Amino acid sequence: GKIGLETMKNIISYINKCTDELEYNTVRVDFIGGEPLLAQDELMYIYKEVYEICNRKNIQFRPGLDTNGYFLTPQLLKMFHFIDMSITLSMPDDHNKMRSTINAEPTFDTIINNIVSCKETINKKSHLLSIRYNTSGDNYKYYGDFLSMISSLNVPIHRVEAMYTDEYNQNSFKNKMSKEEFLYWNSTDGIDSLITNGFRIAHFPQANLKPCKAYIPYNMKVFSDGSIGLCDAWPY
Repeated sequence: GKIGLETMKNIISYINKCTDELEYNTVRVDFIGGEPLLAQDELMYIYKEVYEICNRKNIQFRPGLDTNGYFLTPQLLKMFHFIDMSITLSMPDDHNKMRSTINAEPTFDTIINNIVSCKETINKKSHLLSIRYNTSGDNYKYYGDFLSMISSLNVPIHRVEAMYTDEYNQNSFKNKMSKEEFLYWNSTDGIDSLITNGFRIAHFPQANLKPCKAYIPYNMKVFSDGSIGLCDAWPY
């Protein structure tokens, strides 16, 4: 569903109240989905209101955006003073098989063209682009080729993250790669491929679990219908 005005006003009021009661130096709002760029007017309404709150109170505002990139434009990006953006991609055949439109139309070329069209706006200081590679037993062997391909776009990329593709009961997808195999590959061949293609190393093998975002005081996830969750990975 698309977020309504009452929910948006409640979010803005909550942020205003939190920044009155607590000594924040940074506010982080992540716009996630679904696909947040299907609701650009609503996204920009929240962004502008929170930006005004933070600007008035001398607080740093660091918005984030998880998008498939299908509706990305330079005009939209330029409306943000800062944006930490993440787009999920893999090699064309794999991407189009896993991330087509609802009518089974391919999306890879459109997304790449959109990213290239934003080349002049994307940078590593205020308009950050991270690429997420959803790894599976079907595509991990092509990670090096993928890195070479996106490097050739000559777009400033903040970081590339290989992520394990989980299985969910509501989907038919089965990952032929175990989590243990992914961890080994990511900390050996995966890092080698990043180095070879000139990308920074932004991950490391974890020896223990780190606390969920839900432990951060006043942190929450707000669904489009106004329901509350604990963090961006948590259900109702």
